[in-house]
Order: sequence, then structure tokens, then C-alpha cells
Amino acid sequence: MGTSGGLARFDYGKDQWTVFDTINSGLPDNFIRSLVQISDRSVWVGTSGGLAHFDYEKNQWTVFNMDNIGLSYNDIYSPVQASDGALWVGTLGGLAHFDYEKNQWTVFSTDNSGLPGSVLSLVQASDGALWVGTLYGLVRFDYEKNQWIIFNTVNSGLPNDN
Repeated sequence: MGTSGGLARFDYGKDQWTVFDTINSGLPDNFIRSLVQISDRSVWVGTSGGLAHFDYEKNQWTVFNMDNIGLSYNDIYSPVQASDGALWVGTLGGLAHFDYEKNQWTVFSTDNSGLPGSVLSLVQASDGALWVGTLYGLVRFDYEKNQWIIFNTVNSGLPNDN
């Protein structure tokens, strides 16, 4: 569970909590915005200071942020594992995609994509498209076609762009 004071994990077998924070783990910040456990049982944690990855098998933390993958901001929202196994991450500066096979990050911002602004939420649809909730509308992104479609109060029935 993510909190503003770190990450908390409950072990049912031991009936006890373990807290991970900047002092006893590799977390870059204690304000946990989001987290997702992916199919390899590792955990991606979105914080105010970047994205942290915890690998259970290696008992190892790795931090990704503006300095090492070119994010525009370190505030991380909504990590999502895609159906192809890739990881998508929303940030205040855009969207980041991690391809496990290539061990490569691709960063999408308002400068290099059809993204209208800060990303607050993500979900992948059954057809593979990524739906991106931003401050300036809802975006449907087809990664294979590199196609961005923006829905907002001007061109759709959305009650608000945020």
C-alpha cells in the first residue's frame, strides 16, 4: 500500500507490516502516488521523486527519473503493464514506455507527440490502445500506429477536460 510516508506491505503469514521508505529502501521519495505489481512479481512504484522498481528475486531497487531516462518531471502517476508486457508510466511531463526485451525507455511529451499535457491516469483497452487521462482531455493512443486521438469538451461529450 502506498502512503505519503512510504510503502507498506502486509505479510499475512507473519501477521505483520513492513514499511519501505527512503531510509531503509531504494525509494527516491516517501510520497507514493501509485504502484503496480507486474507479471514477474516485481513492483513499480510511482513517487514524487521518480519511479522505483523493486525486483523480489534480486532484492534490488532501481530508480528511474529525469536524470537517467529523460523524464520531464519526476512526479510519477499510474504505472500500467501492457498486454505485450511493456510498462507505461504517466508523469506530469508526459508518458514513458519501457520495452523489457530491448531494455529501452521511450519518453513522450507535448513536444514530440500528440499528448496535450500532464498524464494523471492510464488504462489499456482490450484492443491494445492506451487510454490516457490528462489535464487537457482524454487521449486514445495506438502505439503500433503512433496515432494520437484527443477527446475534450470541444469535440466530445466529456463534461470537463481534466
